[in-house]
Amino acid sequence: MAFNKEGIDYYSHFIGMTNDEKLSDLRMEYGSVAIDVWLTLLDLIYGGKGYYIDYGDEKTKNRVVWKILGIIRGKYPPTPETVMAIIEGLVACELFSGDLFKSGILSSKRIQEQFYQATVERKAVDINLDYWLLDFEKMKKLSSRNSILQLFENQPILSQNQPIVEVNQPIIKQSKVKESKVKKSKVKESKEDGVPPTPDAPQDNCMLIFELYNRICRSYPRITQYSEARKKAVKASLKKYNLKDFERLFKKAESSDFLKGKIKCDWRATFDWLIKDTNMAKVLDGNYDNRSENLPEQEHSYNLEDLKAFVNDFGGEYE
Repeated sequence: MAFNKEGIDYYSHFIGMTNDEKLSDLRMEYGSVAIDVWLTLLDLIYGGKGYYIDYGDEKTKNRVVWKILGIIRGKYPPTPETVMAIIEGLVACELFSGDLFKSGILSSKRIQEQFYQATVERKAVDINLDYWLLDFEKMKKLSSRNSILQLFENQPILSQNQPIVEVNQPIIKQSKVKESKVKKSKVKESKEDGVPPTPDAPQDNCMLIFELYNRICRSYPRITQYSEARKKAVKASLKKYNLKDFERLFKKAESSDFLKGKIKCDWRATFDWLIKDTNMAKVLDGNYDNRSENLPEQEHSYNLEDLKAFVNDFGGEYE
């Protein structure tokens, strides 16, 4: 049986890395121990999963902390509490992703860029998209040969070969993808092409829209946080628009150079911007369509009915 290596054997340690300004406050408070903890964490990440390490519940945190203490032990070793405080400080100074930290994960874009570049020659790379921070355009700039990029280009679709599902996001593995058990949808459909919101399934429709965005807008950051504010904004838009409107919105956004920031480089649209009533109307009207050539909207090989059934199965997780 083939074995897919997870971690990497080396990573780039550039000149001045330990003198990063982001570390200045931690160095002043904890001295060189802060550097030791940071570098040891990088070793554990790159040598383990390759691009992240679990740091969620107390048991997992303690395991990581004691691994670090076992490596940086000496005559005057830091306490476990000090190591934990340094890790939180590394998150606060943005050397680790704050959003992922809330989900119990230590990682960063810099770490994932190194992992991505180090795995270019591998035929298959297993990644968890919940924890992946690099968007399609960034990966393409780094290398167009990595199998992770091919995974994004040929992302498995629901009823045909559904990826493993845990909690609230698909976990896609390139080497082995399990077929999901999709039940018949309980979402009520209208006679129109779209499906307007129904009183008994507003949460399902919210999750459908989140999933539509993640599957269509691959050039944009993925949604990983389903906050009440976002759900409220989606529900407000559902009073005027149906699911087909959102599908068309996201296709237009994915096809628009302006909205993706290719024209105005210091700005690009986000999910929250797109679903605002005034912005959504302008996008649907074609105000942000590319003018240089009349390109057709990008097609995606998923089935909207299967997507509705899939989200309906797991909608109860988000009440």
